[in-house]
Amino acid sequence: MNLQAMDALVARLLQAQAVLSACRAAEGTLAQYEVLNAMWAAQDLLQQALESAGKLQNK
Repeated sequence: MNLQAMDALVARLLQAQAVLSACRAAEGTLAQYEVLNAMWAAQDLLQQALESAGKLQNK
């Protein structure tokens, strides 16, 4: 098992969770563009997590 890929996967998932949790905590106080920016950031982090998972799967 590639520990670097596993660490990257977990880190990206935790970061995505933090972004979405911050949005939830700020519910009602964020502008629409701020919510969209956070969603794009979470999507990017989840894509990186998928790439790390693919590396683990191919090993």
